[in-house]
Amino acid sequence: MSTSTAPDPRRPQRSGNSSGFGNVFIPTLIVLAVLLFAITIFANVWTEVKWFDQLDAVRVFWTQWGWAIALGVLGTLLVGLVVYLNLRLARPKGDIEDSSSGTARYRQQVEQHRWLVRLVVPLVVGLIFGAPLAGEWRTYVMWLYRTSFGEVDPEFGHDVSFYVFSLPVLQSLLSLATTLIVLALIAAIAMHYLYGGISQDNGKLTLTRRARIHFGVLGVLASVVVAGFFWLSRYNMLLADNDKFSGASFTDINASLPGRTVLAIVALLVGILFVLAAVKGLWKLAGTGIAVGLVTML
Repeated sequence: MSTSTAPDPRRPQRSGNSSGFGNVFIPTLIVLAVLLFAITIFANVWTEVKWFDQLDAVRVFWTQWGWAIALGVLGTLLVGLVVYLNLRLARPKGDIEDSSSGTARYRQQVEQHRWLVRLVVPLVVGLIFGAPLAGEWRTYVMWLYRTSFGEVDPEFGHDVSFYVFSLPVLQSLLSLATTLIVLALIAAIAMHYLYGGISQDNGKLTLTRRARIHFGVLGVLASVVVAGFFWLSRYNMLLADNDKFSGASFTDINASLPGRTVLAIVALLVGILFVLAAVKGLWKLAGTGIAVGLVTML
């Protein structure tokens, strides 16, 4: 005599392929989104190509796109490389055995997914902050094919072409350097905190020698970049557009110009203080130098 158990009609039956549907739906949605994006990009590019072709200027189109792609790739790789190097430099050599700190669990996750931290994170950050360099392709191409104007400005003695071609490139490079330093600092702080380079001892912030040198070098680079901004701002005064006239005013030449020169020198001196902070740990001295720089700016 055999007995069979019939399913209880009051109990909801689980569909056998529900999980399979979920596993297929999300990848399919992603693939469709990527295809839609690719088709949209292709349609726009093809339209541009046909328009330039009607003008017999297809070479101009490919020159623009070639430079944009090249600069975008270069910016992505440069930002990704800087983030990767700072993540690696912030990690101490050897195995980390300390499991008593509050960051041990997060550090363990980082160690278990090294490829994610060392490859994916720098690449994503590079795409976000480095790829936009492609939008400045015109600035770099104009500088590459720059020509002399045969006229010099009466204040600095530079050819006028310097303000048209070279100055925008220098400003772009300083902006990129600022982005690199900020991202490097964020990566360094995160990794040093995870691996014990930054800690608190009785409410006092302490740094290991590795972290001290790392932050000191970043401070020196930041000081150089700030000095560069102050120095280039001297040339920007000649391009000012005032209400009644264009160019530098009497106050700009006799007060602002010397002041910005002094600020550039002060920024370099602060960089020297960061060297002392990295070697001797004299962070109060570096902080005092920054305060003096701010007072000088005022």
